[in-house]
Amino acid sequence: ESDPVAEARRFLAGRRNHFAELDARAEQLAAEIAEAGGAEQWLTKRKGVRLRILPPDVLMYSLRRYDRHNEQLLLSDTLDGASRAYQIAVHVAYTSMRGEISALVRAEAFSGKTTANLVRRALAGYGAAALLMPYDKFARAVEARAYDVEALSRQFGASFEQVAHRLTTLGR
Repeated sequence: ESDPVAEARRFLAGRRNHFAELDARAEQLAAEIAEAGGAEQWLTKRKGVRLRILPPDVLMYSLRRYDRHNEQLLLSDTLDGASRAYQIAVHVAYTSMRGEISALVRAEAFSGKTTANLVRRALAGYGAAALLMPYDKFARAVEARAYDVEALSRQFGASFEQVAHRLTTLGR
């Protein structure tokens, strides 16, 4: 039996951790989100979803939960600004890039559901990073700032780790 984590890693490596279809969709969504005044406003206006910040014990110690019944995205109050923005972007990616993510997962013959779910999660994370750091804008900033991760973090309101990971996706 295959190792789902290794299989998911092979899939990502096989695509050089670059998914043009997710980058293209993220560019469109990022423009819509900017026009709406930010991700929280976009979620409310476009999706009818309210954002609530709650203590960890109320969230049963998860960072993000979606309450379908009440149309609420619940986030932990322990998250800093960059992590909060990322978790909102992950929700946007799961819901608004669902078609693109599903097509990528369906196109592969994974050995099981666990691998497919790991890949789906990785692709949602990729989509979230692409929303926060759109490919073309990010690639230009990387060149202009000579790969200075801290300067890029400040420019994009992202964490050091988020920027470092996004750098690995510049495979175009």
